[in-house]
Amino acid sequence: MSKSKRKSKSIESELMPDEEILWQGHPILSKLFTSQDVILIPFSIVWCFITIPMLISGFLEGNWLFIILPHGWVGLYLLFGRFIHKIIRKQHTTYVLTNNRVLILNNLFGKHVQAFQLNRLPSLEKVVGRGGVGNVIFAEPTQQPWWRGSRASDLREFGGNVPGFYDIQDVEEVHRMIAELSYTPMKVEKRKPVWLPR
Repeated sequence: MSKSKRKSKSIESELMPDEEILWQGHPILSKLFTSQDVILIPFSIVWCFITIPMLISGFLEGNWLFIILPHGWVGLYLLFGRFIHKIIRKQHTTYVLTNNRVLILNNLFGKHVQAFQLNRLPSLEKVVGRGGVGNVIFAEPTQQPWWRGSRASDLREFGGNVPGFYDIQDVEEVHRMIAELSYTPMKVEKRKPVWLPR
């Protein structure tokens, strides 16, 4: 069975009766850098400049203390590893919009599915970047540590704790579809006139 057929069967198994797929997509692999990298990349370069020589000397001298210390490995992860991890996670992530729900499926380590009813979305927000690539966010951001700051852009990144469709093409069109499907006008009952006795 081909990889695409396995993916489609995995998606179909999550659908409810009478539920139809209206849109399906994946996060694009080419978008790797975010606003946080302005700080993280220089920091990781300095970190590696300090710790990698210790790691190399540990290998050359057979000093296992320097090899097993996490400092050098953390620096390498910050500089390279996290981007490789992000690509792999994106390859295993699928976004689905049906006539009733939005689904976020990830099968990197087992099967993880997040589902939101369209008529019960906590919020709906879009972030549009260059070339029409952006995010559609379904939930309010959680409280962040003081060092993360309060800017909304810091929370709108692939793999974060805020559920949504991240780094997708045609984000405007996808947002419009979700907004139309999730919009349910409130029924306002007309007040009947009250006749008071004279």
